[in-house]
Amino acid sequence: MNVATMKILCWLASTGLTAGLSLYIWDFFEHKAEKQRPVDVDYVRAVLQEDPVVAQDVREGLDYETHVKPTFIGMNWTGKEAPPPVEATVSGPVDSGPTYRPISDVLWVILIQEDLENPGGSIAHVTFRDDGLERGLWVGEVLPAPNDFAVVHVIKSEGVEFSFRDLERANEVVAPAMQLADLFGGTAGPSTLYEIPEGRVGARRRPDQTERLGKNTFLLGAEDRLDFAENYAAILTNDVTLRTYYDEDGKRAGIEVQRVKPGSRASRHGALDGDIVISINGHPVASQSEAIQFVKANQDKYTVWEVKILRLGREETIVYVDEN
Repeated sequence: MNVATMKILCWLASTGLTAGLSLYIWDFFEHKAEKQRPVDVDYVRAVLQEDPVVAQDVREGLDYETHVKPTFIGMNWTGKEAPPPVEATVSGPVDSGPTYRPISDVLWVILIQEDLENPGGSIAHVTFRDDGLERGLWVGEVLPAPNDFAVVHVIKSEGVEFSFRDLERANEVVAPAMQLADLFGGTAGPSTLYEIPEGRVGARRRPDQTERLGKNTFLLGAEDRLDFAENYAAILTNDVTLRTYYDEDGKRAGIEVQRVKPGSRASRHGALDGDIVISINGHPVASQSEAIQFVKANQDKYTVWEVKILRLGREETIVYVDEN
């Protein structure tokens, strides 16, 4: 900042102070007479002697029921009337679906004689709890009345799996008390614990059309069996669309059912869109030709066909009973 600028700023400051002092002196002389007027003593005395105005006590102006209780107890700060209370309704018991009698309450599985080569040759020796009846059961056999709602689905060393005519009911497994191998040591031979009647207990006449015995359990019909044997190529072409299924490693791991024609023979035998066939009677199948060759080579060997599939990410077994 140079000297000339400093001079100008000082001049402006002195000018402003002079103007302010002049305005103050003018105001003093302009109102001098008013400022020298004596105080009205009577007016001041009257003001001081007036009754003081005391503010109303808030506690006297607030009613407890009208103001305090709704605001601070009921937390109703809007001032609006509270809605009427909602009375709780007493409802009945929630319907959790049908109640089933567990199959383990129907019978005991005393002993299992498993045929590893032919699943249809496996026998489960059971005792019915209601009447104490002892008998042997085969795969695909429907339990006698009044328990004919259940059918023997699979017989394995781990237990007997039952399926049910009610397709919504999940399969149930009853574990055995013992196995023949436990009794005789080594490979189990024919059972001598119970006298098994000749032929299958409760053997049925083969129906013309395939019948569903339970969930994923089918009794092959005579006409359907003959039709499959003679026209399997046409059925596979017209009823279903198949392709090879590859696992995560890119290896062939089954047969994927892409489409099933509604009302076709394949649909009547339990096939669904998206099923992946993994094995037949424990024999892995990685292509359509492998499955056909296995069935043709063993059609006189097996009386029960266990087809293991992947369905919606879960392993399931479809059982086809081929009665003689």
